Amino acid sequence: MSEFSPTPERSGLEPELGGVFRDAPERSGFEPELGGILRQKGVYVDEITCIGCKHCAHVARNTFYMEADYGRSRVFRQDGDPEDVIQEAIDTCPVDCIHWVDYT
Repeated sequence: MSEFSPTPERSGLEPELGGVFRDAPERSGFEPELGGILRQKGVYVDEITCIGCKHCAHVARNTFYMEADYGRSRVFRQDGDPEDVIQEAIDTCPVDCIHWVDYT
């Protein structure tokens, strides 16, 4: 931390969603956990509503996986697939449990 700076400088070794930067108001939505400059929104699966049909995991394989213990879909990588592929998974979900959410 610089003696002139009120906030610590990033070293690049901090956890992507942790530490002093978790609640920083200057977060923009372009952070690495959302794919950098790719998008300002994230994908969210409402696991309570999910029926485990596996369709999203087949359509967008690099974004969704089936959680083994409960057999429900879960997002494991926000930038895993192109936005149009993720949108196809959202549009074809039979119970409408996958949503785009604003980063904030």
